[in-house]
Amino acid sequence: MVSDAYDALKGKIKQLFGEQHAVVTALQGVEQNPASDGRKLTLQEEIAASGLDRDAEIMKLASALSELMKNHGGTNVKNEIRNKIRLKESKHNKIVSKNISN
Repeated sequence: MVSDAYDALKGKIKQLFGEQHAVVTALQGVEQNPASDGRKLTLQEEIAASGLDRDAEIMKLASALSELMKNHGGTNVKNEIRNKIRLKESKHNKIVSKNISN
């Protein structure tokens, strides 16, 4: 499934760099506004600056994701990823809200 491949790639990036790294932040920016050319450019710049585009495992995961996206159609993939992000945000908001209430 495309969203699983995306999660694997994003998870590996976080594993390599941590949650607060500029690449992760740029990726989250694109997730929040996928139509923004500026955010896409920032992500590309951060990937290049970090050397992520020269990491064999990252490139393998990115290629697998790209192949799945070709086979499943771009619009459906974007919607699937967007829905998964919204679900995660919703779960996060519920946890935060619960913690604040206690």
